[in-house]
Amino acid sequence: MQLDNVPGSVVIEERPLPLAHIKRRPADWRVSEQLDLVFTGVGEHAYFYVEKERLNTADVAAALAQACEVPGHFVGYAGLKDKHAVTRQWFSVPFAEDEWPLELAGARCLQVQRHSKKLRRGQHTLNRFEICLSGLLNDNDPQLDRLGEVFPNYFGPQRTSSNNINQARQWLAKGQWGSARPDRPRQRTNGGRRGWHLSVLRSMLFNKVLEQRVRLHNYAQMIDGDVAQQGLPTGPLWGRGRSASSGRAQEIERCALADWADTCEALEYTGLNQARRKLAERPHEFVSEISANGEMLLRFALPPGVFATTLLANNLQFVDDSLHR
Repeated sequence: MQLDNVPGSVVIEERPLPLAHIKRRPADWRVSEQLDLVFTGVGEHAYFYVEKERLNTADVAAALAQACEVPGHFVGYAGLKDKHAVTRQWFSVPFAEDEWPLELAGARCLQVQRHSKKLRRGQHTLNRFEICLSGLLNDNDPQLDRLGEVFPNYFGPQRTSSNNINQARQWLAKGQWGSARPDRPRQRTNGGRRGWHLSVLRSMLFNKVLEQRVRLHNYAQMIDGDVAQQGLPTGPLWGRGRSASSGRAQEIERCALADWADTCEALEYTGLNQARRKLAERPHEFVSEISANGEMLLRFALPPGVFATTLLANNLQFVDDSLHR
């Protein structure tokens, strides 16, 4: 199937994008995690709502584990938050005290709760962003008006950089990823690296499908055979089982992944079940304003797993100044 010949297909025009800088200071990128959880008020787990700066999520989790004298995997958190930012997120740890046990530069506890269960990955409902765009040459560029609109839901380079993909493919080539056979337990080579490599590969394949839908200018509209989530089309997160799509949508997926058949087959044998992810997203509660010094301030919320840098990249060229520090 030649995708260029699909009726109604449109190749998106190249257009000049405005240029801006992000993360000149950690306070230019603020993220607050929203956890819609009804705390029991009792239980073995202390929940700490932590504001951190110049620290990875893993840095705080490791310090908590050491301070509370528990293994690292006993510490729970819902998502990974940026080091070069001011971020607020929840951590859980089986700990009898209701007092913050750390003196860790760059981290402070804002709230403590108790709960009966450990905090799990992806358990938060939203991430709220406050982002400062600096160095804009033209803050009246009409492209900036589109920042609050629907955008392609790519996995960002934090997940799908060429380095991450190369490492994941090398790991997969070693054949140490385990078997999906029920009579053979899956190997867990290198602990959490297995899960990370699988996530990178699934994300890469999803992006390949989304690239084709963007190229055909139908990533945000339902076509024949699409599977919807919240009224928007979805793409595959590869694994075992038949694709839920059919018709034209399935044919586009098949063409997009034709050169990655070996990776798809390997992922099926790891024991992962196929899932779906929205091809498009829209920021919630989007607000923008120009400050007195000419910087643009953005406020919006995104669901877990949706990248703010992807939203920006759809309408901006940006320079991440944190990469040069």
